[in-house]
Formats: sequence, C-alpha cells, structure tokens
Amino acid sequence: MARLEVLLTLSLVVLASGQKKRKPIVTSLNAKWANTPLLLEASEFLDTESPDYFWSFVSALSEAGPLLGRTDQEQYTALLEVAAKSLSPAQLDILKFSLSLRTESPKVEMHSHLARDRGVPSLSCSPVYDHGQQLSCQLPALKATDKKAVTYDIDHIYPGAFTEETPEVILYGEIGSSGLASAHKQLAELAREGGVKYILRHFVDRELDSLVRLSGYGVELRSEEHTSELQSPLQS
Repeated sequence: MARLEVLLTLSLVVLASGQKKRKPIVTSLNAKWANTPLLLEASEFLDTESPDYFWSFVSALSEAGPLLGRTDQEQYTALLEVAAKSLSPAQLDILKFSLSLRTESPKVEMHSHLARDRGVPSLSCSPVYDHGQQLSCQLPALKATDKKAVTYDIDHIYPGAFTEETPEVILYGEIGSSGLASAHKQLAELAREGGVKYILRHFVDRELDSLVRLSGYGVELRSEEHTSELQSPLQS
C-alpha cells in the first residue's frame, strides 16, 4: 500500500512538472520600415476625416512648442487633446484604436520614401524646402517657374488661393519639431496671401531603430499544438 502511494505521488509530481513546461509559443510580425511617430500617424488619420482637421492639427501643434523632447506619453496626451478639438468622442476613440493598430503608419512611410527618392536626407537639415526642383535648408526667394514638382494623392496642400503661376514649395519636416513649426507658420501665412502653393510632406530626420509591429498578425501556439505540428507527417 505504501509503495502504491509513493508511485502515485511520483506520477503527480512528473505530471505537474510536465504541465509547467508547457508554455505558449508567441510569434509576431514586424513591418520592413522603421517605427513612425504617432504624431504623424494621428495627422494622417485626421486628414482622412477632413483636410481641414489635418491643418488645424499642424497649426495647433506648431503653437504648442517643441514636442519631440517630451516623453511618448506626453506626446500621446498632447495629440489627443488637440485632436479632440476637431473630432467627436466616438471619432476620438477610433483614432486611439487606429494608433494602437498602426493603420496610418504605411502612409507616413510613403512620405519618407518620397523624401529619400528626392535626396532630402543628403542635406542633413530639417526642415527642407523644395522650390523649382532645388533643395535648400532655408526658404529661398520665391519666383514663378515652369519647374513644378510631381504631386501625389498623399500630399497635403494648404488651402490657400493659388493659381498655375503661383510659386510652389514642398516642405519636408516632422510635425512636432521646432523647425517645422517655424516653417509652417511662415508658409501658411504666405499661402493665405496667395504668395505660395504650400505642400507638406512628412520627413523624420532622426534615427528610429525599431520596426513597426503589425498588430493583429500575431500567432500563439500552445506547446502541445506545436509538438503535434512537428510530429505530423508532411502531406505530399
């Protein structure tokens, strides 16, 4: 009887030990591009709702002072406070959900791709002005020219009074930076006066090493499922 009790005890110990080792195997997917700032992703969400929301967001953050030196939580709180001035509570909840899923990150990366193709990083400054197909670190003297840049659906064009003869400037910079805030104020005023066609493209002039995590694409396997898959014969 004592021997049976010992055997039962040992069996329970082995069983418990085996169960403890069964840990889930979690995998996740990352995008091929570097992490994109949430301020930029939020601006793209607002643009989808209305271009006016986008420009109100940019202008408000430009008046708020530099944000890049703040913590991620402080930036997140600031962007929500500004976005709430344009969005309803329900839309604000959708924005939060969108930021958690990183749904606007591909758009921001498309802007970065355009900047790299244009050679913007080679100037080693931010923001960068593109006028008459010439890049510069300072706003150049504006003049009418036949050398117009190719624009895309993702471009953000300030709603000013411009014509085909109006000088055009593409501004590459990062929303929330002091450089873009100053440049935006200057170009927005000129655009309202009809002195320039102002186009804004996202450009992040700093290293972001981590990759964007693609939320919703993770896979979790329990150890017994994983073992079963490994031991299953291959289908020919």
